[in-house]
Amino acid sequence: MSESSIFEKVLFVGMDYKIPKGGIASVLNTYSIFIHPFKFVRTAASELNNVQNVWYAVSGYLLLIWKLFTDRKIEIVHIHSASGTSLWRKTCAIKIAKMMGKKVVKTYVTEVDLKNSDSQILKKVDVIFSKSR
Repeated sequence: MSESSIFEKVLFVGMDYKIPKGGIASVLNTYSIFIHPFKFVRTAASELNNVQNVWYAVSGYLLLIWKLFTDRKIEIVHIHSASGTSLWRKTCAIKIAKMMGKKVVKTYVTEVDLKNSDSQILKKVDVIFSKSR
């Protein structure tokens, strides 16, 4: 199996990375340069207000469902977020992926206290990458 075909199985979920502002967007931008194909669903953008971000989240979740139904190669959903409200926005993506039988990889770009985070959400995640306390 070639290296590029491995990424046929991965769908990345996170904030808009095309004009990176912040850690998550910078990481996703780097991934997009080196990972091919880079399958991605945007659920937020840094330049938007809260109402616009709700719209992006809802439309992103609908696109996530569509991609998981139509692209049968996807086996892993790799979700990028910070802690706090970013985690809550990604809760829907975690639940959607698990309901559709996908493995979930969760990456935090901030330090997270995994022992005190919402354990119900994290129990659904297969792999977590974080700077933990």
